Amino acid sequence: MFQRMRAPAVMLICVLFAAPAVARSQTVLADSAARLDSLAAHVEQEGNKEAFRRAIELWKRGAVLAERAKVPRLAITMLRNAGRLYLTLGDLDSATAEFERSLRLARGTDDRAGEGGALNALGAVHRMAGRPDSALVYFHSALGAVEEAGDLVLKGRTLSNVGTVHRDLGFADSALVYLHRARAVAREAGNRVGEAMTLGSIASVHSDAGRIDSALAYHGRNLPIMQALNDRAGQATTLYNVVA
Repeated sequence: MFQRMRAPAVMLICVLFAAPAVARSQTVLADSAARLDSLAAHVEQEGNKEAFRRAIELWKRGAVLAERAKVPRLAITMLRNAGRLYLTLGDLDSATAEFERSLRLARGTDDRAGEGGALNALGAVHRMAGRPDSALVYFHSALGAVEEAGDLVLKGRTLSNVGTVHRDLGFADSALVYLHRARAVAREAGNRVGEAMTLGSIASVHSDAGRIDSALAYHGRNLPIMQALNDRAGQATTLYNVVA
């Protein structure tokens, strides 16, 4: 029978029989990647350098599986998490490598939010390396991506990053412009953590400029949010800044 069939027909039958197996294989890979993601997050909570290194390897292995399973968003996140921990360990070169892999994957799958996250991460590397001008280029590129994606939480974080670099450069007025925009976006998104962090940054800019009353006022606005979030470390930091 098969000898009498045309080659394209035989190929079509093979594809139809193979498709369910491929789908099952991708599901298994996706499940394995998700388990590695959860395990890495758990290991990270141990909070020491060895745990961070183990979590990095788990995320990198999981990212490979997620790519093979055609789940790019998970792979992008896992690569960014691996880079974040490299950054925590002070390994800027390895962090850059993982963030750039994340960026390439995001751009290759037209994931604008993922692209914005990767660009933000690369901006953070350049800021840590003492290259504020390069950091601003990445942050502004990230802003365009997250605005197109419509991700308000990430947009607020990006605006805050730009404001923080302006503060590093001593540009208090422009820093406050970006930080107030970041706070407004965080409130629009209902992101109380982002709002609290931005209020703390605004207070720091006023403190740097010698405007102590204004700094205290913003710390005072920050404290109720920290209390509502039950963030004891944040409350302690805010209270310290108020009484220092």
